Amino acid sequence: MTDKYRVPALYRANDVLTTLANHPNQYGLMDLVDLCHSNKSTMFTMLYTLEALGWVIKNKNGTYSLGAKLGIMSAAYFRQFNLIDAFHQEALPTVQQVNETAQLGILDERSVLYLAKEESMSLVQLVTNPGSRQPAHCTALGKSLLINVDYDTLTNLYNEYQFETPTENSISSIDRLWKEIEAARSNRYSQDLQENVMGFCCAASPIFNDKNQIIASVSLSMTVGNWKSKAKTSKMLVKDLARRISVLAGYTGDFFD
Repeated sequence: MTDKYRVPALYRANDVLTTLANHPNQYGLMDLVDLCHSNKSTMFTMLYTLEALGWVIKNKNGTYSLGAKLGIMSAAYFRQFNLIDAFHQEALPTVQQVNETAQLGILDERSVLYLAKEESMSLVQLVTNPGSRQPAHCTALGKSLLINVDYDTLTNLYNEYQFETPTENSISSIDRLWKEIEAARSNRYSQDLQENVMGFCCAASPIFNDKNQIIASVSLSMTVGNWKSKAKTSKMLVKDLARRISVLAGYTGDFFD
């Protein structure tokens, strides 16, 4: 976007609203003057206008908070939010950058249900199309979807479960799965090193919503030959892709920090 078409006043208003969103009921006029690098007259006019529009409210102690009008707008945004549309929008530039396939999936008991795929230009294509299912324990998507599960919940989920082992690298026990989940939680991504299909590796990261709940996961998948040269970049890119979609879904937490 060309800078000459941008409206500086809207950027200043955005600074104020972002500050109040992160610190409600904490800052008054002079605090915002300092934090937003403004002057008193400009900030007073800005706050007066935002208050008149219902975008902020002034509290009895002179501090400011976000107003109800923004809550109404937020609710309208989430009514129109579409996870699959957001995935395609955000995944396309990532796929173009790394030239590997991105996939979107959700957890359905002990399986990953694939919702969408953004194909790369590679001649080697994945067979996991939207609507298909794979065991969660041997996919990067599945392990990232389980990142927030505690050990007791995981044990109950996989109690008396006969672990499928599509390859010799597949996880075959609860304890090994738990170690993979702990590593994924620490790294902010999970990986599948030829655990579901021999010759293919994946990296995945979870998508959060406005309630800090994991609602889906995204992955980047590639041949083991490409993984050797692209693993580090792919892990970074898949985390950033998950973060961007999470932001669109209303996530404000610090998982990706």
